[in-house]
Amino acid sequence: MEIRLNGKERAVANGITIRQLLDELKLHPLRVAVQVNLDIIKRDRYEEVVLQPGDTVEVLTFMAGGSASPGESRAPKQEVFDARR
Repeated sequence: MEIRLNGKERAVANGITIRQLLDELKLHPLRVAVQVNLDIIKRDRYEEVVLQPGDTVEVLTFMAGGSASPGESRAPKQEVFDARR
């Protein structure tokens, strides 16, 4: 089936869960945030949420930053996962 992952069409197995998708992408569930059709999915639901054909999935990875320059936020940096990797 086809889903849209971070703006790119991607073929995935029928009945795939968010957790299985993250495993396929080699992403650790504690290091990402996942949004499906504009809804943020809590990590404790990754194994139960089954993706449907046409779903729009956004995966954000978090990266720890170094020291911030004066005036910059020290909040963790966000990076949009590139679905082509």
